[in-house]
Amino acid sequence: DISAQLRQAQAGASSTYAMIQQYEAAVKTQEAQLEELRKGARPEEIQLAETAVDNAEKVLEDSEANLENVGNKAEVDLQQAYNNALNVLPSAVNSGKTALITLTEIQYAHFSGAATDDNQIAMAKETAMYALLGAVNAGRWTTQYISTQNGGVYAEVQNLVLTATNEEIDAVLISALDALQKVRYALNVVPISDKLSSTEKTNLDIAKTSINNEVSIISSQQQSISVQKITNQNSISTAETSVNNAKNSLATAQDQLNIKKAGSTEE
Repeated sequence: DISAQLRQAQAGASSTYAMIQQYEAAVKTQEAQLEELRKGARPEEIQLAETAVDNAEKVLEDSEANLENVGNKAEVDLQQAYNNALNVLPSAVNSGKTALITLTEIQYAHFSGAATDDNQIAMAKETAMYALLGAVNAGRWTTQYISTQNGGVYAEVQNLVLTATNEEIDAVLISALDALQKVRYALNVVPISDKLSSTEKTNLDIAKTSINNEVSIISSQQQSISVQKITNQNSISTAETSVNNAKNSLATAQDQLNIKKAGSTEE
């Protein structure tokens, strides 16, 4: 009927009017945003952006200073590790030479002939003598000749000074460790039998213990240097990452400031 149709038309009109109001509100919102863009950033917004840049610059400055400090500390710590190695080397090679003299005293007391044990001791001693003292064919040398020898890695250690390069110290550490291991082998070749007096057995044990300690000390120094290098690399890498992050943050803050300034107007 006509009343129903009228009510239906009125309802449609109300719905249409509501939609028109929504559209008008959306248009006003868009117009307001457009006006903000036309006006540009407000002074207080620019000030906030400038503060963000200042803060980012300070973070970068601190990060770069930290990187320099980390690098300096890494250099000092590594140098200390090498200095520690330098300090133990003289004692190590002196112990090696003393052990060879102890070995030779026992050799000439009981193993100076041509028996199997005698030859094995002479061969092992010859190898150790060359590595430690640079002496050639010295497997049957007496203590008198050994005492005067100072070539090989023994000489290399004596010639090292605090100004030696890290590479030179690394090389001497390797050579010294190799020589001491050869001395240890020569000591272990000596058969422990009733031939040896109690004093000789004690002296041999003392020599073995001394060389074992020196081998352990040098190995420990090498390990300390390696660990310090890894620690330094990790510390520097972390500090470098902080600097890079700070640079990126500063670049972002500067970009934001430039955008704010590009359309800024006085209010």
